[in-house]
Amino acid sequence: MASDITATTVASWDDDHSENRGFRAILRAMSRPGVPVPVGDSNVIESGQLPSAIRCVARCLVDVGSSVWMDAALHSSQARDFLALTCGATIVDDPAAAAFALIGAPADMPPISRFEAGEPDYPDRSTTLVICVPDLIGGPAVTLTGPGIQTTVTIEPAGLPPWFWPAWDDNTKIFPRGVDIFLTDGVSLVGLPRTSRRS
Repeated sequence: MASDITATTVASWDDDHSENRGFRAILRAMSRPGVPVPVGDSNVIESGQLPSAIRCVARCLVDVGSSVWMDAALHSSQARDFLALTCGATIVDDPAAAAFALIGAPADMPPISRFEAGEPDYPDRSTTLVICVPDLIGGPAVTLTGPGIQTTVTIEPAGLPPWFWPAWDDNTKIFPRGVDIFLTDGVSLVGLPRTSRRS
């Protein structure tokens, strides 16, 4: 009988002292969709600073010159300086031009279709979204299936707009094109690759 994995199951990296633990945690989150992976120490966010999980993704994945878009909830001079000076990112004003989109107010986020979905020959040229939700549990339950999920995985992120999951269904239908998403409460990441479908 198929067994559900709930979002309360928390994965951790093998070696907490490794300098590569951030990369490994991010890879683990994407390779095991729906399972929260801790990457930060505290969900207390200093004024103007990005949540620790978003900083981790930026440090590990944003290359020099990578285009990054932030919504108004995360946009600040401190956030811009971190992304530009620490990560080498180029801050853009158009979500469609972003390789990475950082979202702090999911209820007001642009439609998923607004972001770059890649091209048939270059599906990797799509936007990766990092969405900070109020909580990774407590929202409507959604059951996913797909690569990296043994049977099914049930997640219940809070704070996503009502249109999000139907739009996600549309995103999975254009595979291999499509966006990939990380959901975070500020300290843990849940990977939502374009291969994960609602069951």
